[in-house]
Amino acid sequence: MKLTSLFERAPTVPTENAASVVSTSWHAWLLVALLTYILVGQAYNWMLGFVPFGFDFSELYTAGERLNHGGLLFSDIDIHGQPCQPYVLPPVLGLLSKPLALLTFKQAITVWFGVMVTSLLAAVICFAKSLSRRIDPILVGLMLITGFRTWPATMEFSLANCTFLVLFFVSCLYFSMKAERFKSVAMVIVAAALIKTWAIGLVGCLVVKRRWKEAALCLGAWAVCIGGLFAVIGFHEIPGFLKMTAIFTGSVDRIKPAQSIIGFARLHFTHNKYCVPFVESQVAMAAFIVCGAIVIAAGLIYIYLHPAKSAFEDRLQVSLVLASMLLSMPFCDAEYLLICIPSLWTLLSPPSTMSKTASILFRTTAIVFYFAAVRLSFSTTLVHEHLSGFKSLLINDGFLWLTGL
Repeated sequence: MKLTSLFERAPTVPTENAASVVSTSWHAWLLVALLTYILVGQAYNWMLGFVPFGFDFSELYTAGERLNHGGLLFSDIDIHGQPCQPYVLPPVLGLLSKPLALLTFKQAITVWFGVMVTSLLAAVICFAKSLSRRIDPILVGLMLITGFRTWPATMEFSLANCTFLVLFFVSCLYFSMKAERFKSVAMVIVAAALIKTWAIGLVGCLVVKRRWKEAALCLGAWAVCIGGLFAVIGFHEIPGFLKMTAIFTGSVDRIKPAQSIIGFARLHFTHNKYCVPFVESQVAMAAFIVCGAIVIAAGLIYIYLHPAKSAFEDRLQVSLVLASMLLSMPFCDAEYLLICIPSLWTLLSPPSTMSKTASILFRTTAIVFYFAAVRLSFSTTLVHEHLSGFKSLLINDGFLWLTGL
């Protein structure tokens, strides 16, 4: 292989046969609508029944209040002078939360619940459209169940987090990748990274496709947008942004461990309050991190050198980039696994050209990972138990889930 071929564009991925989807009657869509109604009602009950109610949304609400009263966006003090959840996201959501802060907290969080549900439903529709022009209602029903009834989703509804917005943009990424609209992919990544800063790592989807111009466009557009947002709120907010990020990262690490390679290594090879480490050794921790990095790099290099030969393989490769990005982060919250739900949708929808045995294998794998995600809660519920031995691995259920995926 010539060295220059490593930097050439990947070949065009053939699309799947849209006519292979079996047509269904309107009765099936009526059942899908009923299922959606039930799941949305369940999600609302989870949100209202969780304590502390809307914990993560309070970050947006108090940020909007501060801006409405002429205060700083990046702060951990509310308008009454009391400590509160610090705002650590890029400025865009803080600016958009100003109208919500004019409502009561319960009114605002109800509106925000509508935003979360809309984002999830739009993600389902967008991903389904990326599979075929004619959407199969049976598949949509399965996607709704896996979308609403996995532990990251139920927890995010309870916390009223903004990760659902990132999930929508991730589904748009799958759609744009399938359509080979790589400039759209770049803009989708920019939009996701303006919600959660770490989402800029999705630029890896363009790198493995050898779309260097679009990758540069993505990074450049994101930098310009961030600069423009700070120009709106004032560049004097930048030190506050860095300070609040440091405070938030430290506080979260005290509440629950990270679900990444680095988080796993710190938990099981150094002294900590969560569990008894397998062995206290800086060398062992460094070796584990290096081995993990090698495995991640090997997977990404492999898909870089072996471009996808079908739309299904293309979706699998995007899923690998997603999981690799989360595993490589210094801090990966278990709730971030929400953006990997499209990976389950990918496994649930193998192409009709695939052999029956392989198709059953992929769908069975999706079901296994779904049930694993339903119970994915040890990382939060067991943080106060000082576990030892193999039982301590339960604290890293998110890491194990991502690694298996």
